[in-house]
Amino acid sequence: MSQAVKSVLAGESASIGELLADAAGVLALSVTMAAVLWLPAILSA
Repeated sequence: MSQAVKSVLAGESASIGELLADAAGVLALSVTMAAVLWLPAILSA
C-alpha cells in the first residue's frame, strides 16, 4: 500500500499531489495489466 493511502487511512492529511501520483500509478498499472492480458486475444482475433 502506498504512503499516501496509509496517510489517509491513518487520518493524516496527504497532499493532493501524492494522491494524484498514487492514482496515476494505480491507473497505469491497471492499464498495463489489461493490455498484457488482452493483447494476445486482440492480436489473434
